[in-house]
Amino acid sequence: YRPSMQQHSFGARAVAGGAQFVQPLAFGKVIAIAGDFNNWSPTEATMARNDVSGYHMLFLPLPPGRHQYRLVVDWHWTSDPHNPTISKNPFGETNSVLIIP
Repeated sequence: YRPSMQQHSFGARAVAGGAQFVQPLAFGKVIAIAGDFNNWSPTEATMARNDVSGYHMLFLPLPPGRHQYRLVVDWHWTSDPHNPTISKNPFGETNSVLIIP
């Protein structure tokens, strides 16, 4: 990714009407967001890849509340390394947590 981009701009954040997800291109070729808001589907919310800017991005309209999600990076499930807010899931792994006010 472009060195000029600050690392704190990656991850998930609440924005008007939902959530903005941003990950560096170097993280993977295809990145999707699977969460409690889309029945944990690994294919329903794929991030757009921007080779010029150097990142993957996706806006999801989400209602206010606490949302859990995981990243599906090249078909491997993982928590968001840029979001320190986590919760243990029933499989002993961690989900990332985003709160929409």
